[in-house]
Amino acid sequence: MSLADWIARLLTTAALLGGFPPATSAPPVQKMTQAALATMVCGGPCPVLGAYMPGAGIFLSDGLDLDASPEDRSVLLHELVHYLQDLNRRYADEERCDRYRDRELQAYAVQDKYLDRYNLAISDQQYTLDWQPPGCAPGATIPIGDDRNVPER
Repeated sequence: MSLADWIARLLTTAALLGGFPPATSAPPVQKMTQAALATMVCGGPCPVLGAYMPGAGIFLSDGLDLDASPEDRSVLLHELVHYLQDLNRRYADEERCDRYRDRELQAYAVQDKYLDRYNLAISDQQYTLDWQPPGCAPGATIPIGDDRNVPER
């Protein structure tokens, strides 16, 4: 399937699983080397595989195999959730540190629901948010996969 087809399919999935209205447009998605992505997002080596940047779109590691791997597709799905959050101003009124945490909680919860369809899970793990916006507490650990952790809309 083409990248455009995966974007359309996963954008619909993200809207359904995340409780968003259907999107009328998709963000631009660009593939790049993982090293270039890490430099862009982290300023150097880090394990990032995808990133959503408001106004610029989604950037994905070119090492992801969307056709063969549900886990790789879930990376694109996660970033599409962030696009939908922006489009729908979800958490927009929160203080920025809370907004960052709540956006990640929701994106990981949607990602976990998607992976569950393939008998895969990220819910047994804890994820450390290694990058935080300046002025926010570093390294928040959040449990993934429990909808009770997703803040109210």
